[in-house]
Amino acid sequence: MGTHMNSNMMTETTVHRELIQLAGGAWLARALAVAARLGIPDLVHEQPRDSTAIANALGANTFVLTRLMRLLSSCGIFSETVNGSYSNSVMSELLRTDHPRSLRFFTILAGEDYTDAFGELLHSVMTGESAFPRAFGGSIYDHMDSNQDAGHVYDLAMGDLARPIGLLIAQRPEFSAASTIVDVGGGIGTLLLPILAAHPHLRGISADRVDVCARGTMATPSEFADRIDFMPTDFFDSVPTGDIYLAKNVLHNWTDEHCVHILGIIARTMHSQARLMILEPLIEDDDRSPRNLMDALLQAVICESGTIARGQAQLCDIVQQSGLSIIDQSRLPSGHGLIICSLEG
Repeated sequence: MGTHMNSNMMTETTVHRELIQLAGGAWLARALAVAARLGIPDLVHEQPRDSTAIANALGANTFVLTRLMRLLSSCGIFSETVNGSYSNSVMSELLRTDHPRSLRFFTILAGEDYTDAFGELLHSVMTGESAFPRAFGGSIYDHMDSNQDAGHVYDLAMGDLARPIGLLIAQRPEFSAASTIVDVGGGIGTLLLPILAAHPHLRGISADRVDVCARGTMATPSEFADRIDFMPTDFFDSVPTGDIYLAKNVLHNWTDEHCVHILGIIARTMHSQARLMILEPLIEDDDRSPRNLMDALLQAVICESGTIARGQAQLCDIVQQSGLSIIDQSRLPSGHGLIICSLEG
């Protein structure tokens, strides 16, 4: 009897501790964002450093930075040696600025603005409205327009997410016969770069907001400067003309009605041989992956009020409503659905 009671108490104690840890999850996200913003993974990349050396290099407080590094190391984000020095783990390597699959800026975005917006999650749950305007006084786009650092971080964060997708689709046969690619909502052109690198005959156009296009022009590597144009665009009104259109995570931010409208604008601009490649994260109704379910909740908090997570069938229905025909569809290793469309008839 006593053994049974002790076992139950130990189980409850373990669950109690785990729940406390989960309740403080936002603190870990913020700690990770601080390490990424300070560039600590870049700092310890070539040579391990102890917390005093890191703090001195950053002009930071050694006492608090030590606690930051101990927490992140306990979660496997950094590696700590027996003498108290820190080096990168497999995870913190991905927070290096120059890593080809870097997530540095997405980590900053997630741990700062997105976490702040989740502070108004109760509002979204009770009303169904986006939390972002309540947290920041306007939409995420208003916030970026009024805050230069927020816009810069967002651009680079979307680049973090776009870079591996560009590598996945760069060898698609559709690019061989094209001359111009239009990336709708293309940010600073990150998705276009691996495609242009694989197809030297192609030119790219990133169609986005005025401020994004200005930052994209400044950020484009010199070897691509004469092959990418940045065109300020309101994709609710018009898009530039091209042979292939890319729309990655564009529909993700809008209601079904607005998605149909956006696709209709693209369709109106397409010529008879043009193709549209829609790339969207797929979240099916029976999905129980915590990563995908977090993304679905994020849409309710960050995106336009009424935006929902979508599976393949829901995406296809939106495409068909817009007057486009689906000629191919597949799922990428990233979890994105790829739908290739043409004009009807």
